[in-house]
Amino acid sequence: MKKFLTFILTVLFTFNFTLPVFAFETDKDIIKTLKYYNDIKPLANNLFVVTVNGKKGLYSDTKEIYPPIYTDITEETYGIILTSENGNKSLLTYDSDNSLRLITKDIKSIDKLCYHLGEYYKIEIGNKYGLEKFDRKTLTLRNIFPYEYDNIVKATYNDDLLFLQKDDKYLIFDYTTEKIIAEFDFVSELNKKILKVGKDGKYGFYDVEKNKTGKIIYEDVEIIHAGYFNHEVYKVMKNKKWKNQNALKSPLTYCTIDAVGGVVVIPAGILMSAIVFPVLIFTFMTDSL
Repeated sequence: MKKFLTFILTVLFTFNFTLPVFAFETDKDIIKTLKYYNDIKPLANNLFVVTVNGKKGLYSDTKEIYPPIYTDITEETYGIILTSENGNKSLLTYDSDNSLRLITKDIKSIDKLCYHLGEYYKIEIGNKYGLEKFDRKTLTLRNIFPYEYDNIVKATYNDDLLFLQKDDKYLIFDYTTEKIIAEFDFVSELNKKILKVGKDGKYGFYDVEKNKTGKIIYEDVEIIHAGYFNHEVYKVMKNKKWKNQNALKSPLTYCTIDAVGGVVVIPAGILMSAIVFPVLIFTFMTDSL
């Protein structure tokens, strides 16, 4: 009997079949295993995915960890995903001793949000979102925010920011410090540096670099265009009238100069400097002669 089993195993390995080294006690256990599993694929840390009648289960080299009842089992950098028939997922991750730990189950979606400052994952459970961070040194996930937010959105212009929405409130999360830096009733990006923010039905500007909020007293605020001479050009509405403003500073007076294809908006102070400075130089040179 043992010679026959040795022959079977030799043929299987010759044709690149992958079987785990299960700690079976008898030859009958080996025969039962070869008949029972349709497919066996190895994962990390002596784990195996087995397939039985189209369903998948998770096994170690000594025991069954999760029975073959899942539609899919995949291995990601942050752990192992078990997918059930209803589409929900369970997330397993490794502890420091390489043992498996169930992080959470009934997951609807997992999205990677940040790359250059670490691996952050937006996870949806029961129509609520939480934030986890994957530590590549320990190969574990650390919860940053609990699963109680209505949405978590990555900033479009600034890779260091994340917006969390909960009960009509918006929290601004900074990846670099892993802290909430501001909270408003409304948040919208205007560019990498300036956000349009709102409270109690009024709007204003928030400067991300300076971590400073301007007066939130306007009926609306908008960005006109990127501007010239490194000046961003904005406008604010108060008493149903629009006027130009330099974000957090007091309103500036703007002059318009017709240009090909449109109108160039230049701060009056810069325009005056461009006119007065050459005049002064010319006057000085004339006096010298």
